[in-house]
Amino acid sequence: MDQPSTSKSKCVPGLTDEGKPHRYQHKKLYAPEEVLELLFSGQSSSDEKFDSDSDSEESCDMAYQTSTQQGHPDDNRLDSNGWTWDDDGELKHIDFIGNPVHLNLDVNEPSDYFNLLATTEFYGLITTQTNKYAEELFLSGIEEHSRITLWRDVTENEFKIFLGLLYHTGTIKLNRLEDYWKTNYKFNIPVFRNFMPRNRFQCILRALHFADNPQNHEPKPVDSLYKIRDFIEFFNRRMSQVYYPGRNLSLDESMALWRGRSMSRQYITSKRRKYGIKLYMLTEPDGMVQKILVHKGAGNTEIGRKGHSSKVVLKLLEGKLNKGHCIYMDGFHNDISLAKDLLENGTYVTGKLRKNRKNIPVDVLVKKLNKGELVSKYSNGVSVQKWKDRRDILMVSTEHEGELLDTENRRGQHKMKPKSLVEYNKYMSGMDTLDQMLSYYSCDRETPRWDQKLGIHIFQCILINAFFLYNKNVTERMSFYDFRLKIIDYLLSHSKKETSKRTKYSTSKNTKRKSTDHCPQTIKKANKDGKDWSVRRKCKLCASNNKRKDTMYCCLDCENQPFLCLECFPIYHNKKK
Repeated sequence: MDQPSTSKSKCVPGLTDEGKPHRYQHKKLYAPEEVLELLFSGQSSSDEKFDSDSDSEESCDMAYQTSTQQGHPDDNRLDSNGWTWDDDGELKHIDFIGNPVHLNLDVNEPSDYFNLLATTEFYGLITTQTNKYAEELFLSGIEEHSRITLWRDVTENEFKIFLGLLYHTGTIKLNRLEDYWKTNYKFNIPVFRNFMPRNRFQCILRALHFADNPQNHEPKPVDSLYKIRDFIEFFNRRMSQVYYPGRNLSLDESMALWRGRSMSRQYITSKRRKYGIKLYMLTEPDGMVQKILVHKGAGNTEIGRKGHSSKVVLKLLEGKLNKGHCIYMDGFHNDISLAKDLLENGTYVTGKLRKNRKNIPVDVLVKKLNKGELVSKYSNGVSVQKWKDRRDILMVSTEHEGELLDTENRRGQHKMKPKSLVEYNKYMSGMDTLDQMLSYYSCDRETPRWDQKLGIHIFQCILINAFFLYNKNVTERMSFYDFRLKIIDYLLSHSKKETSKRTKYSTSKNTKRKSTDHCPQTIKKANKDGKDWSVRRKCKLCASNNKRKDTMYCCLDCENQPFLCLECFPIYHNKKK
């Protein structure tokens, strides 16, 4: 009988001793020479991606030690793209030659600054396209009892009232849009039903549109953003006409909340609104939006595909190059080659850098630092720095050298930090400030259309930009809450009928209400189906003036219970007394 062998069987690569696939079989192991070759070649493909924070860090160190012992063909660390990195270097000095615009208006009222952005072109674009789309809805075979059957063209003044009420829904938070018009004591908010009926408001919101739709015989536009393109271009063009920003700018992504079907929808875990349409925004450090660019997905030939992040930066900076601006960006956009290109176009770059970007000096990647230490390399006017705090932080800058500054936090603790990181934290907060202000009084409503969602998002950006413009040009600053209420008052004042109505029912100290014992009431009757409906009659006072006007309101306390419209009700009782 054969005895079992006592010697161990040879282990097949990729298999365990029992012959099962190894759990790490899918991972490729690199020799030190291969790791070094990957670093020098700057490869960052999906199948051969190298990260110094991964488990291959020991191999990276071995490769670096091997190269120092055996000697690399180029002692200056010259990579395939011609980057030579030195310990010392001089950064290029660029003067800021931009001309920030200081507005000099005759009357410094909040409405004046709002009208700088919400111009006649703004209202003309929206009202024209909204009326066209409402006509398309009306002719599309809708139900007989649909609200759109009662459609009448919206005017500029009526849209201002609609916009004011839409802004006011962000001031007063209710779950459903219909709740703002309820007369129940738990919801009673007279301002909404006094200025616009509920059905009319919902009808305008349903037909809100920003571009022509292709007809049946026309091919679908190639541009997937054609429904909102004109409105976004108007916003960008108007901002460039009204205001020119200061030297420091930040570039970051924002999310417009959206969970519907759209090729532009993204999922970003680091954002407060994780699902939505991604927007690239160029902002000032205080949060004022300068330019908006919508992410269209991978099929975008203009800014998509290879070099997407660099294309976005160059697109947003059109018209602002060679002016001496300093752009602060995060690791998604920053790249060493992009920093060099912008420097040649008279623009500084400062921000964080991802470790898998090309052309990063190997000495900086593999250098092990103690907490608080800094290492920096220079080439072609670009500085790459790594600073160790609780983890390694990699920075790129064409403006700030690798120097440490003494900083103090909110608890009074002092710490030495790189100047590039200090300036980055100081000027990179523009997008965060904007998102914070949008969350305070958001008037976003649920809608099945992504273009309407983006349109309302831009409405809010216009209001916030007007607020920043106001505070930049007046001596007495105003809070955003008070500024919003001023704009809402201005927009609602375009209804002469409702303004006079509020004056007649005013309860201020200078006016005395004479008809306190009488109030408008309605008479309910049941129809053939058993449903209650309000009785309508001619207004008694309007009929005496040869005017035909029906109303559902009457005074049950007066003799003969006369029917009176709301305008004639106080006039009738004042004459009677």
